[in-house]
Amino acid sequence: MSESESEESEEREEREERQTEKRQKREKREKRGQETEKTEETEETEERETEKRKKREKRDRETETEETEEERRDRQRETEEREETEERQREKRERRQKRQRERGQRLTQHDQQSYSRPSSS
Repeated sequence: MSESESEESEEREEREERQTEKRQKREKREKRGQETEKTEETEETEERETEKRKKREKRDRETETEETEEERRDRQRETEEREETEERQREKRERRQKRQRERGQRLTQHDQQSYSRPSSS
């Protein structure tokens, strides 16, 4: 092989090495870019999942608040009904006691009248 052929051969090898290095660097950059894209996609996915979770938790809290509000209204209604029932029972008891006192007074008056009259023997 002549000197010029060997120089050409060396140049060709160097060119091929440089091209190989460039290709490897480009592939490396592309790979990093893809990894960056994957990382960005992963972050976006995580953000969407976080937002969904937050919305779900908020909805759960609102539902819980609604249930709590409903439970409070139910307890209040039950308390009012119980108080009304107790009031009616108290009124009935007072009327009954009043009637018994009046009846007792009438009987007592009647007894007193019977005793105050001279009995005919």
